[in-house]
Amino acid sequence: MEILLSICSKTDGSVREAKLQLGERLVLGRGAENGVLLDGPDLSREHLTLSTDGTNIYVTDLSVNGTWLNGTRLGKSIKKRVRPEDSIEVPGYAINVRILEEPEAVRAALPAEVPLAVRPREEVAVIAEAPAQTRGFIAPVAQFVRSFSFGEKFFVIAGFGGLTLVYVYLYG
Repeated sequence: MEILLSICSKTDGSVREAKLQLGERLVLGRGAENGVLLDGPDLSREHLTLSTDGTNIYVTDLSVNGTWLNGTRLGKSIKKRVRPEDSIEVPGYAINVRILEEPEAVRAALPAEVPLAVRPREEVAVIAEAPAQTRGFIAPVAQFVRSFSFGEKFFVIAGFGGLTLVYVYLYG
């Protein structure tokens, strides 16, 4: 099955597209061999996979830092169906998948005498940001904290711990 990946960088807004043949499994990540390379400190070597059953496309998260489908975090190693209007997000990127050829199952279901103009068309995938979750002032703070890598979070906590010890030593 031939697909078109639209990969939008969240840092600089650039969009790159890639036509790929989706076989049994396509890996996206920082060190993906025979897959799609994505650059970023919070990306795993094999961050996610795209797979197909011949009719539908599925995404599976393989990472520690997470993959989101339409703003909902996927469970690790859980396969979820991807529709043309869906947005897959990983740290630093929004990814949309579109099928470029009709799968055999769809083609077989159509009568031969139906003109091409009447055949169902693929919906155009739109790169969209995750839907904003309005939970007062906490949502932006939570989103900001989630943007940090594990190492950055560790050093911030260690720094505050060190400052607390200095404060207790001097004033306690």
